[in-house]
Parts: sequence; structure tokens; C-alpha cells
Amino acid sequence: MTERTPRQADSVWREAMSTINSRRPIGGSIPTREVEARLALNVVVRERVGLQTRIVQAFQHHVETGGPGPTEADLMLFAQTAIAEQRLARSLVQAMLTRVALRR
Repeated sequence: MTERTPRQADSVWREAMSTINSRRPIGGSIPTREVEARLALNVVVRERVGLQTRIVQAFQHHVETGGPGPTEADLMLFAQTAIAEQRLARSLVQAMLTRVALRR
């Protein structure tokens, strides 16, 4: 397991917002709420999967060699990221429902 300092939840959020802002059209039009929710969800899912891989590798290392398992910080950040992922998924569903309702 690498000894990299785990990313804080606010840095994950900043990356999500940076990704959203970098994908805005040059003309200045703002993407729909659905697009923003989808982009933010993609960033958080990538972060959660990376954390999950690190935790699994740490447990595997612990079982095979008796070394240290995952850090408490990794476990806490994984939990926070999973919660953020659920919230963003709900936000995406709400944005999709709003779009559908506006079409009627």
C-alpha cells in the first residue's frame, strides 16, 4: 500500500467542481443541472473506486504478510465518499425527473 496522504472530502468536491467548470462551453452557456450532477458523480465514483482498491490491497497485504491494514483515515474518507456518491446519485435522479417534468 502506498503511503500517500488520503485526499480530504473537500478536495474531492473541488475536483468535481473543477471538472464541471472545465467542461463548460466557451460560449459561456451553463450546463444543465443534470450534466453537472452527472460530471460530479463521475468524479466521486472514480475517487471511491480508487479508495476501495487501496483498502482492499491493504487488507490483502495485512492477511498475507501480517503488515498494517488500511488506515483509519482511508476508511473514514471511503465512508464520506460513499455518502457523497449516494447524495450525488439522488441529485442526478432529481435533475433527470425535473427535466422530464419540464418537457410535459
